[in-house]
Amino acid sequence: MTLPSIGWIAAALSGGVVLGSWGAGPAGALFVASLGSLLALWGRVAGRPRYTLVLTVVVSLTAAAGLLRTADVLARYEAGVELLAPAVGQSVTLTGIVDAPPDVREGRTLYTLLVATGTAPTRVMVYAPPHPALTFGERVSVAGDLQELTPFASEQGRVFNYPRFRAVSGIQYDLFADEVVALGRAEDFAPVRSRLFRVKDALLARLNALLPEPASALAAGILLGEKRALGEELVERFRATGVVHIVVLSGYNVTVIAEGVRLLLRFLPLAAQVVVSSITMVLFAIMVGGGATIVRATLMGLMGMLARATGSVYLITRALLLAGVVMVWWNPLILLYDPSFQLSFAATLGLIHLTPLVERLLPVPPLGGLRELAAITTATQCAVAPLLLFQMGTLSMVAVPANLLVLVAVPPAMLTSFLAAVATWVAAPLATLLASLAFGLLSYIIFVVELLSRVPGASLSVPPFPFLLVPLAYGGLWWIWKRYHPRGGAGGALVHRGEV
Repeated sequence: MTLPSIGWIAAALSGGVVLGSWGAGPAGALFVASLGSLLALWGRVAGRPRYTLVLTVVVSLTAAAGLLRTADVLARYEAGVELLAPAVGQSVTLTGIVDAPPDVREGRTLYTLLVATGTAPTRVMVYAPPHPALTFGERVSVAGDLQELTPFASEQGRVFNYPRFRAVSGIQYDLFADEVVALGRAEDFAPVRSRLFRVKDALLARLNALLPEPASALAAGILLGEKRALGEELVERFRATGVVHIVVLSGYNVTVIAEGVRLLLRFLPLAAQVVVSSITMVLFAIMVGGGATIVRATLMGLMGMLARATGSVYLITRALLLAGVVMVWWNPLILLYDPSFQLSFAATLGLIHLTPLVERLLPVPPLGGLRELAAITTATQCAVAPLLLFQMGTLSMVAVPANLLVLVAVPPAMLTSFLAAVATWVAAPLATLLASLAFGLLSYIIFVVELLSRVPGASLSVPPFPFLLVPLAYGGLWWIWKRYHPRGGAGGALVHRGEV
C-alpha cells in the first residue's frame, strides 16, 4: 500500500468520523458508500485506471465504516446517559468500581466510577474529599449530587465541549460526593492493571518519603505523569514556559524525553541508542499503568524514534498514518474531542518533517547535540502552535530556551528518582544518596521554570478565533516545508544532523 493510498484512507476515515460525530447515521453511511460506488462506475465507463477505481471504492467504504463506527460508539454512550438521566440534579447513592487511577488534586480527588457494565457501560466522575484514599479496583459507595455534563466557557471566552471530552473516556455524569464508603476490592477486576497501579502507588509513596515538596511532586510528574501533585500555581508556570509536556502523558512528552535519552547515549552505536530509548519509553508506559492515554503517547513516541532511526520520512509517515487510523478506529471520539491525541499527532508530524528543516536553518552550533535538541523543540512547538492557540489561547515565547535548559536534566532526574525509589527496597543509604542527586536535578528544573516564567512576555495570549484559521495555519506550515525542506537520498529523507 503506497503513501497516497494510506493518506486517502486516513482522510476518509476521519471524514466518516466527523459525519458520525455530527449525527449522521446508517442512512448517511449508505449514501457515502453508494456515492463512492457510482463514482467508481462512472470512472470505469470513462476508462480511468484500475487503481483509481479500487481506491475510490475503498475510500468510500472506509468513510462509511468510520461513520457507522462513530454512530455505534455514540449510541452506546447515550444509552449509558439514559440509564441515570432520571436522577440528574438529585442527591443519589451509587455503588460501583474505581475504574481508573485516582486523580489527586489540591483539596480533592477525582475518581472514575464504573456503575454499570454490559452493552451500555455507565461511568461517573466523582469529585470527592481526599479521604478516604481509594485505589483502582475498589468497590465504593458514594452519595452526592448527580450533575449533567454541560459545555462551559473559559475566561477568554473559548467554549469547551466538556460532555464530548468526557465521552472520550466513557464518562456520562459528574457527581459531587458528600460521603464515600470503601467496600473492599472487587474480585478479579482487571488484575494486570491492578498490579501495575499498585507498583505505581508504591513508587509514589517512596518518592514522597525520600524527597521534599515540590521536588517529590515533580519526580512523580516526570516519572508517572502525576502533574496535579505539583499544585495549580507551579503547573501554570510549567505551562507558561512551554515545558509542561514533561509532566503530562502525551506523545510530545514521551518523544522529547526519548530523544533526550538518545542524545545522552551518543557515544553508543545508533542502533543501541534507538533500542535503549525505545525500552525507556516502554518502561515509562508500564510504570504509569499502561492506560489508554499513555499507550497512545508511547505509540506516537515510538513513531518519532523510528523516524530518527531509519531516516525515512516516507516509511515513518506511512507508519504514523496507520497508527492514527488504528487509534481512531478503536475510539473515534479522540479525533475531535481529545486534545492529547491531536497534539501528540501534530507534534510527531513536526518532529518527523520539520526538524530537518529547522536544524538546517537554526543558527545554533552543533555542540553535544545542542542544535539537534533546539531543532526538535522548535519543530514540535511550531507543529502544535495552531492547535494550542485555538484550544487554549496561550503560547510560550520562552519554550525553546526553557526546553534547552530543562531537557538536559530530565533523563538523569528520571533515572535517579526511579533508582532512589527502587533502592529503598535494597539499601537505605544508597536510596538517600540517589535521592540527593535527584533532588539537585529536580530543584534545578524548578528553578529554571520559575525564573523564565517571570520573564515579561513569557506567554503569549490571543483572543478566540475561528477554527478556519487552524487549517490555514497548517497550510502555511506545509507550504514552508514544501518550499524549503532539505531534499536528498530517498526523496526528502530525514537526516541525523547531529552526526554531521
